[in-house]
Amino acid sequence: TRLVVTGSASQTAGTSNSITITAKDASGNTVTTYTGSKNLTFSGATSSTAPVTTPKVTNTAAADIAFGTTTALTFASGTVTTNMKLYNVESAVVAVTDGSISAAGADRLTVAVSAAAFNKLAVSLASPQINGT
Repeated sequence: TRLVVTGSASQTAGTSNSITITAKDASGNTVTTYTGSKNLTFSGATSSTAPVTTPKVTNTAAADIAFGTTTALTFASGTVTTNMKLYNVESAVVAVTDGSISAAGADRLTVAVSAAAFNKLAVSLASPQINGT
């Protein structure tokens, strides 16, 4: 048995991407007996810089959980769908594991993360300000 991650191959930084994780057997059939709450750990995407923001996956309780941290998701008939937020502009290769089975190779999801639209300008001035200098 292995886990397969599917979803959109492109995403804007900071937005949600709906992903599906499916348990599959060696023949590629969905393992419908893989059900109930599973503790998954996601990897393969990096944090953004300035500000540092870690990639996240939404758990069953609708809370955003950082990659690398155990995330509780509830499977029904071998699949679960959730949301993922990536923040760093990169080509992320998202993998998942439950500790015994995982997504590897072509079972991982490759996502091209593009920059979000510019929406804020922060200016920092030295203090105190002196007129005429």
